Amino acid sequence: MMSQELEGIRRLRSGTLYMIIVPLLLTLLPAAVALGFGLAGYPRTIVGPGMVHVRYVSYGGAAALGALMAVVALGVVSLVLMVMSFVNLREGFSMLALAGRGGLTGSAGVIVVLVGILIVIVGALLSLIGGLLLIMVGLVIIVVGYIFIGVGFFEVGSSYNNGILEAGGILVAIPLLITSFIGLILCYIGLGEVESKLSARSPV
Repeated sequence: MMSQELEGIRRLRSGTLYMIIVPLLLTLLPAAVALGFGLAGYPRTIVGPGMVHVRYVSYGGAAALGALMAVVALGVVSLVLMVMSFVNLREGFSMLALAGRGGLTGSAGVIVVLVGILIVIVGALLSLIGGLLLIMVGLVIIVVGYIFIGVGFFEVGSSYNNGILEAGGILVAIPLLITSFIGLILCYIGLGEVESKLSARSPV
């Protein structure tokens, strides 16, 4: 039972770490896109005696292609990490729920978020035929899912009497990007404390 709890905490912590990394990677996307446009070329105005003309300055297609590849790479890595995050969170919450340590709500939350993401994707594909409504519904479902995940973290924190994990769960459940992000960091720290305690008690 102890090994199952420890593995569940470790999976939760890994999933939480991936959830922290993904938004950090996504913040680099606008910079990469801007760099790509910049390298593709930009107009430069030159003023001389009695004349004004515009010269188009370009750093070459190869450099712009490199920036585009960086954008694609960031997107792919973010997608992979997000999938790994959901898998680890789902398995971690499920293991702890079976061990009687809470987390059943969090496990359901992961499924709800995935359903919401799927609805958003379908809405985006049908954007010309009423897809906006689907996107809005999907976003609401994702928010509800994250609230469930936050409650799951709180349940686990309460079970192990870890205040940092409880506080992190509360912040994750608040539907604001900054509070959720800070909450994930607190959850990662709290899960680390729980993992250390379980490792100390676990037989070698």
